[in-house]
Amino acid sequence: MAINIDQKKFRSERAHDLKNLADLIEKVGITGYPLREAANQLNDFTRTRKVDKNDAVDYSYWGYQVDSLEIPFYMPPRHIRPSNLNPLSLVLSIDMIASCDSWGNLVDPLKKLEFNIEIKGDGPNDMKHQICYHIDRHIDSVSNEPHPMYHLHFGGNRMNFDNMDIGQTIFFDAPRVMFYPIEVVLGIDFVLSNFFPTYWNQLQQESVYISLVKDYYDALVKPFAHTLASKWTAYNPSSIDWHPGLVFPQLANV
Repeated sequence: MAINIDQKKFRSERAHDLKNLADLIEKVGITGYPLREAANQLNDFTRTRKVDKNDAVDYSYWGYQVDSLEIPFYMPPRHIRPSNLNPLSLVLSIDMIASCDSWGNLVDPLKKLEFNIEIKGDGPNDMKHQICYHIDRHIDSVSNEPHPMYHLHFGGNRMNFDNMDIGQTIFFDAPRVMFYPIEVVLGIDFVLSNFFPTYWNQLQQESVYISLVKDYYDALVKPFAHTLASKWTAYNPSSIDWHPGLVFPQLANV
């Protein structure tokens, strides 16, 4: 068994999307190199992805790893404490696997997701500061707490708690906030809209960017939202008096 022509075409299309995204973010001064490397992974048809190393090869599975896409802060975020960090930057990394067969259908679009955001800065006296967030796709395991399939979580393995002066701050392992499935297109849209609104607003003027993120919201967030809504009785859309862009601002223009 080998990868077929439809699977090659699908992967090439996703690689083209990543190259387009690299071009777009470079327009606002963000390096696109890690995205181009991820696109090369997709275009290498000898490269296969497995959720578990013991799984059989499934050529419908595709994915990539994006390592250390760094975005410097040229202005400190509002209300940041401590306020005198320089330099300060956000580092994004992602490891994801999806299936060609599930893409665009009302099913879970991903097979694996590890999405990490690390914000790091230097303070006075060579003090290193750090805060981390991650979005995961839950894997089956025994737990006393509810685990949404996709959840946003503070901290994680990248937080160096052992060597951190935590002062008066309290850290613990909950909650896991329900989130929607994302990959690097929606991940960058999330990061820019929340941490770099100037860049995000510039990209909102690019029709290619709007079209690109719309396609990925349709592929990933639509099945998530429809599945959640299916818990309740079917409704008449004309009866809804709540604009999606108010509930989810990133959808306002897509």
